[in-house]
Amino acid sequence: MDQRPPENRHQACRFLEEIQLALASKKLRDVEYIVSQGTAARRSIEPHGLFFNQQWHLLAWCSLRKDLHDFCADRICQLKVGTSFKTRSGLPHLATYLPGQNVREPQQYYTIRFSPDIAPKIVETKYDYGWLAESVVDAGRIEMDFSNNSVEYTGRWCMYWLPNAQAIAPMALLPFIDEQLQTKI
Repeated sequence: MDQRPPENRHQACRFLEEIQLALASKKLRDVEYIVSQGTAARRSIEPHGLFFNQQWHLLAWCSLRKDLHDFCADRICQLKVGTSFKTRSGLPHLATYLPGQNVREPQQYYTIRFSPDIAPKIVETKYDYGWLAESVVDAGRIEMDFSNNSVEYTGRWCMYWLPNAQAIAPMALLPFIDEQLQTKI
């Protein structure tokens, strides 16, 4: 059974920007992390990579374990900036780590435009699809950027919101939605 506090489930992205900055600046981070028993533990980490596979994962060197550890981002309760670190040699490239995570397709980036009345309805589910950012565009419509590894997963979710959602990118998403619509007619 998942011991994560429910209030954190859809807050996984609240540290996304800080995690990305840690990766870029090579700054050691102290995290408070919910471990499997549901209790909080503090870890000093050196961020190594970030990926989305049904939820955000932070791959980091854990000073306690003295090894790479896959941290589920929605289990991070607190994150604090530390000191700079040198990149460890001998760590696997993120691309070599991902096949062990049963990732069947490469990471993709998606842009989907929603009508203003739909955007509030997807506040909770957008995180499940790798939500990255959003902005208001013409006529109050909201463009959201996502990253995950499944055109089918994203396409089916986008179809649920039709005609109030429009896939903008990548082009691979558009034929998938068209094909699915044709099979339903």
